[in-house]
Amino acid sequence: MIRFHQEGKYMKLVVFNVGSALCVYAEHQTTRIVFDIGKGNNFSPVNDFLLPLYEKRGEHRLKNRNNRYGISQLIVSHPHKDHISDIQEFDKNFYAHLLTTPNSKSPNGNPQNINWRKITTPDDPDVKYLKRMKIGRNLPLRSFDSEHLKIGYL
Repeated sequence: MIRFHQEGKYMKLVVFNVGSALCVYAEHQTTRIVFDIGKGNNFSPVNDFLLPLYEKRGEHRLKNRNNRYGISQLIVSHPHKDHISDIQEFDKNFYAHLLTTPNSKSPNGNPQNINWRKITTPDDPDVKYLKRMKIGRNLPLRSFDSEHLKIGYL
């Protein structure tokens, strides 16, 4: 765990090695972000870290979100198995107020888009689940101001 100090306020950053990928939990004041949600052979970021953390703190579940815990943002860098293998467990227990993925709706020439046809495991249950999670969501771009530790809309 890494803590960044700024004017009496801390930012917590926890990085998990989940095999061939990483999962990151970042927290600053009331903002909580998870970057990628893959799991390892013997480690689930949801069951082994997030749920125990929220339960220990006595966090309240959101009744209007199927009794799940709220989290500010889930960022999925790209939908490969090692980056999303805990997505179903995450969605069962947490509601991400902002779900950020590479945008598949912008022009085809943009290298940051998800081209679902190039995903080598399109029938993988976690890939299909992520596709369903995106339905009906508007995905604004967000920026991070590291000098002031603030997140804002672009």
